[in-house]
Amino acid sequence: MRNSIDRVLLVNALGIARKVVSGRGPSEILKNVLIANGKIEAQGDGIRANVPVDYAGPSVLLPLAKLETITGATRGALSVMADGNAVKLSTEDGSAWELQTVDVAQWPAHEVAARAAVATIPAEQLGRALRTVLAAVGRTESNAALGGVLIELKEGVVNCVATDGRRMHVSTFEIEQATDDCEILLPANAAALVMGIANKAGDEKVQIDRANNCAVIEIGEPAVVIYAQMLTGKFPNWRGVVEKTEEQITAEPAVVRADRLRDGMKQAAICTSETSLAVACKFAASVVIRSKSAENGKSRVTVEAQQAGGEEIVKLNPQFCADFLRTVDGMEPVKVYVKDNESAVILESEDARAVIMPVGGDV
Repeated sequence: MRNSIDRVLLVNALGIARKVVSGRGPSEILKNVLIANGKIEAQGDGIRANVPVDYAGPSVLLPLAKLETITGATRGALSVMADGNAVKLSTEDGSAWELQTVDVAQWPAHEVAARAAVATIPAEQLGRALRTVLAAVGRTESNAALGGVLIELKEGVVNCVATDGRRMHVSTFEIEQATDDCEILLPANAAALVMGIANKAGDEKVQIDRANNCAVIEIGEPAVVIYAQMLTGKFPNWRGVVEKTEEQITAEPAVVRADRLRDGMKQAAICTSETSLAVACKFAASVVIRSKSAENGKSRVTVEAQQAGGEEIVKLNPQFCADFLRTVDGMEPVKVYVKDNESAVILESEDARAVIMPVGGDV
């Protein structure tokens, strides 16, 4: 331990801190980060993160934006020295800065209730699952629960679910651990932060605990620790949605390579407009995707199918489809289940599913 911070560790810690702080109008004090006890701590709207750094110097509060600027302009480790109401920063090559600081005592303190272990999950699996579902998180304030990601553990199976009422993404995987059935509803910003860190953690583990209405998530070793206030409200009955859509399926699915279908949706969407944000799709022997708008003209795109579906035509929001497809490995086949233009369409990969409501109207 030392009173200087390695630049790579500092850049990583500040990158995480920026995602924590970038909420809705943080207070002046929360525009700082606390450097103390071998870690950098950032606080935001219902979320905190502790990032380990090899540091044993004085406890200081420093403005995040200024630290980001200094780090971006330097190459080496950053030494920290407190001097009254100022903090002196310096590098080995002689560069130095003196920043006015805030009393560490003003930093909001938080007591965490006794923690109850939920599960230990491979970081790579959790990161992939969160990436799959995050695009479907709702942006409405009518139901706060739609603004988050549900992590459900049931009989050794982990389901990550998000929905905005017009589409729903579900990613499922098994873990080799006996756990009690549990649900955690993470805010979207916390889920996105966990996803980013977990994806970089590779084959390390993620420990998820509960402390009353707070989720405590430790990623890697030494652990980055995230404290996230869980959302209140009732999450939609996602299992009921899945069961209902499965009952509607009466035909064999079309099977299309994920990257080709994604590219086809993006190409057809070129001629959509804000008032006509829909493409008409037929998932037959070849997938035909059409769009037209008074403002931008017409488009027609054909995509090869590995297996033909039916002749039904359904109107879909192409962005909804592309959001799911970009999370699927490019060459992986995706099953597409279509009943009619009034029923939900299912896109299904090996370990994830999107349920998308049609736009409706003439096809």
